Amino acid sequence: NGQLQEIYQTLSNKHNNIDFYLIEAENVIDISESLQVSVVPTFISFHGCKQIAKIEGANPSELNKLVKQLNDLTISNADILSNPIVSNSSDNKTNNINDKLIALINKAPVMLFMKGNPKEPRCGFSRQIVDILTNRGITFASFDILTDEEVRQALKIFSDWPTYPQLYVNGELVGGLDIIKE
Repeated sequence: NGQLQEIYQTLSNKHNNIDFYLIEAENVIDISESLQVSVVPTFISFHGCKQIAKIEGANPSELNKLVKQLNDLTISNADILSNPIVSNSSDNKTNNINDKLIALINKAPVMLFMKGNPKEPRCGFSRQIVDILTNRGITFASFDILTDEEVRQALKIFSDWPTYPQLYVNGELVGGLDIIKE
């Protein structure tokens, strides 16, 4: 466990924009039970009050990948906060759009942001990705980015992905049509 604590400490020192907490599961049974910790170590990440990832067991490479994703997420949020999408928008409005994006991204295990809807795609790329998902029997939810310009523009910055469609699996951006085709 000393090696994992050393990795944890190194990551904590390297990424000072992320808050790290080390909790002994045996000493806080209520928290361990509420977070369904059954393996030690378990690494759980939160964005705000929402749990966004959980790694069970000693897996330094997965932990490093998770920390990189969290770092990218905090950088993306900082970009959105420092460069509001709508001029003269308040910090509260910007926070609301971030909360809205996170809620939309996590609306379903597989979430597609597209032009139109699955029954009536409004561009060829959206049509192709819907066909791929449907033909493989993948259940997914979708959001028509043409119905909300604020979401459409903010998600490009949030995800650091400039085009649509965008496919998310378990809250993580997989990519667009070109990535899905691979």
